[in-house]
Amino acid sequence: MSKKKLLFHGTTKDGKESIEKNGIKLNVNNGLQDFGDGFYLTPNKGIAKDRKKDHAILAYTLDTSSLKVKLYHGMTDDWKEEIFQQRIKGNDVSKGFDCVIGPMADGRMHDLVEAYRDSIISKDDFCSGIVNEDWKRRVQVVVKTQKGIEKLKREEEEEK
Repeated sequence: MSKKKLLFHGTTKDGKESIEKNGIKLNVNNGLQDFGDGFYLTPNKGIAKDRKKDHAILAYTLDTSSLKVKLYHGMTDDWKEEIFQQRIKGNDVSKGFDCVIGPMADGRMHDLVEAYRDSIISKDDFCSGIVNEDWKRRVQVVVKTQKGIEKLKREEEEEK
């Protein structure tokens, strides 16, 4: 990812109002996303729009030049291990990074987590199941620290 790129955050209209009034909160999702706590964005506006029915989209640019960034180039074994550690064990492997950039796991995450916890599938099955064949289009950028939030700049983006 270049130093600055247009990114989108999909939320509800109430979520947008809350962000505008109270600022960005890093622990809204209780660590239950691919890379733990953070503010999740994507360079794909269509992905952001898909997230909610009563949707609102906020546009930002992020200057990563002075941030500690963890970057995954695809669905590597390290990426799979991080998703496993976060989703199954609750271990935030990316602590210490201001930003994580990598593919989104497959949307069947809830089913995979339950199947693993119920001993229906193995860790290898879990890691295979999270692979999303459309990963090049489904990238997420997660701002994990206040320093990272300070590098976000709100942009005006017309709803289309």
